[in-house]
Amino acid sequence: MATMGTGIINATKCTTRAIELAKTHGMGLVALRNTNHWMRGGTYGWQAANAGCISILFTNTKPNMPPWGGKDSRIGNNPFIISIPRESGHIVLDMAISQFAFGKINEYKLKGDKLPYPGGWDADNNLSNDPEKILQKERGLPIGYWKGSALSMILDMLATLLSAGNSTYKVGLKAFETGVSQIFLCIAPEVFNDKNIQETLLNEIIDYTHDVEPMHAGDKIYYPGERTLQTRTKNLKNGIPVSTEIWNTVLSLM
Repeated sequence: MATMGTGIINATKCTTRAIELAKTHGMGLVALRNTNHWMRGGTYGWQAANAGCISILFTNTKPNMPPWGGKDSRIGNNPFIISIPRESGHIVLDMAISQFAFGKINEYKLKGDKLPYPGGWDADNNLSNDPEKILQKERGLPIGYWKGSALSMILDMLATLLSAGNSTYKVGLKAFETGVSQIFLCIAPEVFNDKNIQETLLNEIIDYTHDVEPMHAGDKIYYPGERTLQTRTKNLKNGIPVSTEIWNTVLSLM
């Protein structure tokens, strides 16, 4: 599929189509080229899970990480999402291939805080936890170092090949991050076994990991998406926290 419209609308439509194909055939794959930023990729994982489908979704981006051992950014932090529906709370992994998504780095910058761990390189090629220094050249740290570097490249290759679209290299030639390539894969889990068996298997894994003793007293171990559910419940009750600086900028545009 080729398009150049709003990234959020495109991604919602492609996820919907992948769900329809999965419900009919057991699995549905949609590849999209020349689209724009889909914003929070996890949104489409939640969409698929709410429809009862497993999903594997990913996108390439502009170059914002150096390949392992390199100085300049040549790979993207290519967001990667996996979701699994579950009656007692969907499981949704939503992660960038950088140690911190750049939206999160900007969030720390706006708060005037340092990152809890190194998140990229400064202008002197030193790993840093200072958001300001990392954002100067936008050189994020790949998760797992060389492993994250390789994973970023593979996701870019798959997105580019399957969509016949732009690679991170081509996206990086543009003045802005536009015309990216994305993949939407959905699977209907009922093809494999019934819901009761699926729920039992998932809860077995979650209970086993929840039960581990935390290193620090008072901490808790979470499954992917658990804290998102807690945050959503809290924000629906108390309202969504917004940066005063950004909100004032939005108001000034009106």
